[in-house]
Amino acid sequence: MRKIIWLLVISFGITSCTEIIQLDLQNNKSEVVVEASMATTNEIRVLLSRSVNLDESNTFPLLTGAQVSISDENNNTEVLTEIEPGVYQSITTKGIEGKRYFLDLIVNNQSISATSTMPSIVPFTDMVIEKGSVFGPIGGNTNTDNTEYYEIKVLFNDPVEEVNYYRFVEFINNEKQQEYIYDDRLNNGKDVEIVLFRFDRLLKTEDVVRIEMQTITKEFYVYLSSLNDLRNSARSGSTPANPVTNMQGTSLGYFNTYTSQSKEYIIE
Repeated sequence: MRKIIWLLVISFGITSCTEIIQLDLQNNKSEVVVEASMATTNEIRVLLSRSVNLDESNTFPLLTGAQVSISDENNNTEVLTEIEPGVYQSITTKGIEGKRYFLDLIVNNQSISATSTMPSIVPFTDMVIEKGSVFGPIGGNTNTDNTEYYEIKVLFNDPVEEVNYYRFVEFINNEKQQEYIYDDRLNNGKDVEIVLFRFDRLLKTEDVVRIEMQTITKEFYVYLSSLNDLRNSARSGSTPANPVTNMQGTSLGYFNTYTSQSKEYIIE
């Protein structure tokens, strides 16, 4: 197999910074927002809220008392439990590779649905962390000399028989830092080495770095890409459109099924 090295440039901002993006909702209509995720390692979890009009505060009310259920292609169905206001979770249902799942909701007499097929897992081969250096200050470092930072590489073998979409989530000391998305258009069936690019990654001894590798669906990849475009258009001052969704009955949100693997590294 040929090995290909990529510098991953599609990324999303550090989650400790909050950026408010005004969605271009037609007629300022308030809509149900569905954030539903189902992994091979966890139960399905659904967060329900309602968008607000452009002239209202950016506090999105959570929606309680909804009817939420998950079923599969074999007609196995589970009604989700509301474990806290606006948060619904399954007790027994977990994702299985290759299975198609159906999410159905009734929220204030409004029917909403979505379908998603769990992708196949792609083994997370290795994670390598190395020191790099650049000239001048980076991140919060004001030193004008060469500055050391840590470079993270992830390695895996992309399957040749299918199109794959990936999401890598970076945690430092269990705090989410950044996420990166990637597809295999240019490296289908190859040994892949990706640099998760961040010049401001300044680590210290005993910091714990964890990278979660997710194999995601094309629909969720398109959603994340359109969300990134939305952020960029908001910064440039142009009129944004809503992110592309796979939901029926509302134009906001997603139903995401994904596989999950993680690797950790302790800085010495």
